[in-house]
This record gives sequence, C-alpha cells and structure tokens, in this order.
Amino acid sequence: MQKRLFFLLLFSYAAAAGYSQVQISGKVVQSSGEAIPYVNIGIKNKNTGTVSGETGAFSIQLKPENLTDTLTFSCIGYEELHLPVQQIISEKRNLFYLNPKITELKEVVLGNKLRKRKTIGTKSVNPLFWGSATSKDGTDIIEMCKRFDLKSSAAIEKLHVYLKGVTTPSVTFRIHFYEVKDDMPGERLTEQLILYKKDIDNGWLEMDLTSLDLVFDDDFFVSIEFLPLQPAKGYSFSYGGQVGGGLYTRESSLGTWKKSSGATISMYLTVTQ
Repeated sequence: MQKRLFFLLLFSYAAAAGYSQVQISGKVVQSSGEAIPYVNIGIKNKNTGTVSGETGAFSIQLKPENLTDTLTFSCIGYEELHLPVQQIISEKRNLFYLNPKITELKEVVLGNKLRKRKTIGTKSVNPLFWGSATSKDGTDIIEMCKRFDLKSSAAIEKLHVYLKGVTTPSVTFRIHFYEVKDDMPGERLTEQLILYKKDIDNGWLEMDLTSLDLVFDDDFFVSIEFLPLQPAKGYSFSYGGQVGGGLYTRESSLGTWKKSSGATISMYLTVTQ
C-alpha cells in the first residue's frame, strides 16, 4: 500500500510539473501591425530566450520556475516591452506591440588634423580555437563580443571576422556596439539596426559600415550575432579564434554576459584616427 501511494504521489508530481511548463507563441509587431523581425525575447539574466524570425513570429518554451518571471521583448530602435508570464497566459495574448524609441543624435566633432586609416583588433587565427554561432538546441543565438581599446577617437569603416567550417551559402548577421562597463559590455552605443545579409565562405568576411557614420571616443565592444532563418540543424559555421585576450559571450537573448580569458574571437576593425 505504501509503495502504491508513493508511485501515485510521484505520478501526480510529474503530471503537475509537466502541466506547469508552457509554450508561448506569437508575433511581434508595430502599432500599424507591421512585423518586427529579430526581436530578442526572454527572461533577463536567466539564459532563457529566443529571437523572432523575419515575419516577427516566435515561440519560447518556459520552465516551471519561469512562470512567475517577466518576459522581455527587446529590439534596436524600440522601447523594451515587459510582460509578466502569468499575464500573457491568462490573457491568451499572441500579439506583442513595440513602440519606436525616440533618441537624440549626438554631435560628432572629428577635428582638423590629418586622419590615417588603420586596423585594430585580432587579425590572426589559431586552427585550434573556434566559437559556436548558435545555441545547442538551435532556437536561439549566441552573441560573440570583442573589446576594442582606443588611444584617440575612431571612425568605423569596416568590420572583419573569420569564419570556418562553413556549410551554408549565405547568412544574416546583426552587429552591436556596446559601452565598456566594469570590463563587460554595457548599454548599446547606437540605436541603429545593423543587419548584413551576406554570402559566406571560409576565411575573412568583410562588412562595410562606412555609411553608418559611427565615431567613438572611448573604448567599446563590438558583437556579432548569426540570425538563423529557422532552428539550425547542426552548425552552419564557426567563428575563428586566437590565443590571448578575452572572449565575451552570452548564450541566449537577454542572457548574462560571460568573460573567458586566454582566447578571443578573430575580429578586427578598419578605422580612421
């Protein structure tokens, strides 16, 4: 009788746990109803997240402990949206509206001195080092970030990153620039959505950023995200790496940044200073 009771209790607990798990699906849109692609959606600092597709559609599976959390929707150029998970479930909400963010442009003064074109960053590759472009389950992105230290103001012209093990002909990248805060990526330095759809192959990939008029006076971080059109089946490619420095990553949208010492992503910038 005791064994039977034990198994009944165990079954009831398992059923309740399974019931507590919830999948939230929907579409992220503007007030006009136009879809917003590539929105980061997740529980902040808990490494639970996903990203909306080109049509704004998304689906995220939450664990039982996330049911009392708040789901955050974050996208460049829009105000963040925060909604309690329980509210989304009770309202059966499947449309999520983001409001445009109004930002003031900062005045940029370059000075009259003769400026020179140069490269900064890591321009070599170690065949033993590489970094993943997608998460283990293929439903979310991995953001790879590198710190750049400046001796004087720099106008950004091009971003270069090394790719290896390429198995797909073309990809979409999103680029971010962050301030340095306590030696970690802080707030975004620009609200410009920087997307690049590129044909790729093994070797150095060059992305022209000249038209964005990006000028920085202080040290900053640059990150790159691979945005798969659908959940990845295996790795589409890897980023090259090199010994030394530090590698900054976060494994899910709105997740926590982590720093690993001893290796860095093979990434460099062409700038004028």
